[in-house]
Amino acid sequence: MAEQNLILIETLCPHYKIEISFFEDLYHHGLITIETIEGRRFINQDEISNIEKMIRLYTDLNVNIEGIDIVFNL
Repeated sequence: MAEQNLILIETLCPHYKIEISFFEDLYHHGLITIETIEGRRFINQDEISNIEKMIRLYTDLNVNIEGIDIVFNL
């Protein structure tokens, strides 16, 4: 996977006003893939569309991580 297609998670947090733990929870539930390069964690830009949907479910509709997992795995 080319590094140019990767986005640093730490830059996404302030942009979406979400904690890094949200991304870690998504990763632990198998909803996103996190690439670690030299100790820094990245997300592929191809996942941004789904991540934005997950963020809206979480922030706007108060759906927890388990609920997001159900929605995305139906």
